[in-house]
Amino acid sequence: GTTASLKLLKYGDDDDDDHSASELSELDNKIFDMNEVEQSNDTLQVLYSFSPKNQNRLFSLLERTCHARILSFVYQYRSDIQSAARAIIEYILSTTPSATEDYPKYSPLMSFCVLEALLLPISSLKWIDCSDFKLSPSSMSPLYNSWFSEFLKIASDMPIDKCKLSNALSLSIFYAVDIWKERKASEDKRIRDISEIELAAFERILSSENVWLNLDYEYEYGANLFDKIIDDSFAGKQNSSTSSIIALQLALQLSGDMISAMSSLQRFITCFDHSKVDSINHYWTLIVPLFKGCISGIQHIKWDSTCMLGQNIDQVESQVVDDERLGLIIDQMVELYKQVVGNCDHNIPENHLSKVSCNLSAAIMQCCFFLGDGVRVVKAVSIIIPYLLSRVAQSEKSVHVFNQLESILVLSEVPTVRMINLKCRRDRWKHSMTQAQRHQLFNALAVAKLSIQSSDFEPSSPKGDINCTEEYIYWGSYAHSGKDCTHLELEQAIMQQVDSEDGQKKKNVTDYVATHWRPGDLQAFDRFARGDDMLVRASVSERACALSHISSWYGVHSSLNDMVSRYENSCTIPQCVDEKYLQQLFQISGFARGPSILTVNQEMPPSPVCVILEDDAVLVDRFSERLDLLLSELPRDFHYCSIGYSRPKTAPMIPYSSQIGIPTCLWYCTGYILSLEGAKYLIDHLPVVGPVDSWIGLKMTANWDNAFGERMKIGSASKVTIEKDLIPSRKDLSMIFNFRALASLVPLCSQKQWSSSGGSEEQRGAKWRDRDTDVTYSGRH
Repeated sequence: GTTASLKLLKYGDDDDDDHSASELSELDNKIFDMNEVEQSNDTLQVLYSFSPKNQNRLFSLLERTCHARILSFVYQYRSDIQSAARAIIEYILSTTPSATEDYPKYSPLMSFCVLEALLLPISSLKWIDCSDFKLSPSSMSPLYNSWFSEFLKIASDMPIDKCKLSNALSLSIFYAVDIWKERKASEDKRIRDISEIELAAFERILSSENVWLNLDYEYEYGANLFDKIIDDSFAGKQNSSTSSIIALQLALQLSGDMISAMSSLQRFITCFDHSKVDSINHYWTLIVPLFKGCISGIQHIKWDSTCMLGQNIDQVESQVVDDERLGLIIDQMVELYKQVVGNCDHNIPENHLSKVSCNLSAAIMQCCFFLGDGVRVVKAVSIIIPYLLSRVAQSEKSVHVFNQLESILVLSEVPTVRMINLKCRRDRWKHSMTQAQRHQLFNALAVAKLSIQSSDFEPSSPKGDINCTEEYIYWGSYAHSGKDCTHLELEQAIMQQVDSEDGQKKKNVTDYVATHWRPGDLQAFDRFARGDDMLVRASVSERACALSHISSWYGVHSSLNDMVSRYENSCTIPQCVDEKYLQQLFQISGFARGPSILTVNQEMPPSPVCVILEDDAVLVDRFSERLDLLLSELPRDFHYCSIGYSRPKTAPMIPYSSQIGIPTCLWYCTGYILSLEGAKYLIDHLPVVGPVDSWIGLKMTANWDNAFGERMKIGSASKVTIEKDLIPSRKDLSMIFNFRALASLVPLCSQKQWSSSGGSEEQRGAKWRDRDTDVTYSGRH
């Protein structure tokens, strides 16, 4: 891999270049010579003086440093100095020490060895013939020892000592230096050794980059710099260049002053004068990075560790910044947008209106994306899209309008996940919002009205603690709670929210969730299940949990009902004029694009889907990327696909594709994907009997109540290996696959685990039902 990277460094990536075998051989010899550097006894002694753990850390650091040098040198060799500089800035921005972290207990993410590798000019490679460069001599050439300082000067269009970006970068670096110095003073030799290496690299950086690395700083300078940028922007002295925006983010992250950040956001909103065309660029180009910086600050609040300490909900919430304030800022921005496009005072010239409105809508959409607020982005789109399409309908050929429509379409590809969350568990909601921001998702409360309505339904004013909004038929409410109430009280609360469907008689709660069930039905998959056929009464919390999932299915049905018929419309700009379809794109999680299971559905278009998560779901790394990969294989005519589950030992997973399996029974509804047909299937087969996950699991098992299930010993043997000759053909599968339930072979989310140590075997085995503390399991002996 290193050889290939260095060949790329030497020769570039032009496939049309025909390099002779002798040239490649000569390069390989040079690389071989580099690897045969003679190591003195002193060097070996220093290496052996490190502990085994530190030796591993050193080799990991060496690998990162090599990657950094290769990346920077390839950019420099291609004369792409802007990309090389961007890599440096992004590295500093992503590793800047946070004001909320527990330093120096933990080491900074910023490594000066890696930073040094990114800053080194390509002329430091002695085996590179610099005469090969087709560059005109200049101070920003990669042959120049401090090319980065010249880049900062040109990018900011001002002297280095007045460049706020260089000031912010310097402050970030020196903050990390002080942390490494504190760790160097540690009594632990392992901590001292790594710190000495990092500080030695910093000294080398300082000797070559002293033009822009400024030693004159104070800790509070982060806050001072932040205030200076904001004050200059209001005074008209601050331009909206990228360098100033990055400096603003760095200063906010270093100071950790959320109060000042929120105050500045409010100042921007209050002082915005939409009668001045230039104020759009002056204000809103700074609103977005400031908003993003606020979210970054919220993410660094250490409430996760507080939860781990076992503190109660009130204590946890008292230490979490209320991010609803950021949502209210978005609401104010939307109101300003209405004023601008309404142009009530006609102060904005018509020829500038498109530019002004598009810049403002772009800021709104970016802020919604940074916040991960699924409900607010839908509301914003419902206002922005009609205006943009009206401009297209008026034959306006403004590049701003088309660019904004294109950017909204790109943003519509961001998955929207629906979260089942109790109002009393705001700590879990904040955790889910943090995950949405980190994984670049839109997040929305999942629970909707318990009835099927068309998209043009006008909601009445529901009673109880339900949000009375137009989106209530899709989502937007907290989960039904069974805490501190009786069965009668739960049923009375639910009945106040139930409407009749299409003129039919109003349903009872028992039409949705049964009052009794048989835990003995789970004996094939749960060896601790009751051994009798006795009916037991479901707990209030079990019924409330099931009703929350059922309400979410109704919301999915309402969201997807129109999309299937609208999907055949082309979604390209400017041909697409279906504003309802564009808005609905923000209510879904993507499209199932795999080949259909049933032969009759082979011509079926990709199926829109929704992801439903419980609020204690912990998402895997690269969740969005893995979800998209799963959807690329998910059959278009599927019903249900579990992405967060536990599988009983007697319920084998039948292979279907590289990412997908066919479950025979699963526990938990931590996360799953639902299609329109899947929502219809589940709703048509109500009521739920027993815990909702067990009910769905037994629906999966029912597919195999036949000769195929007997041959595979489903429910009768543990850890059965499914031979290929036992798997039904696709034709047979289409005949028995009534509930087309699938599962991700590797779960994309998990539920928080409870410790299983201590207690009897039966007590430990029963704890699979105790993972969710908000639901009381009724099936025990």
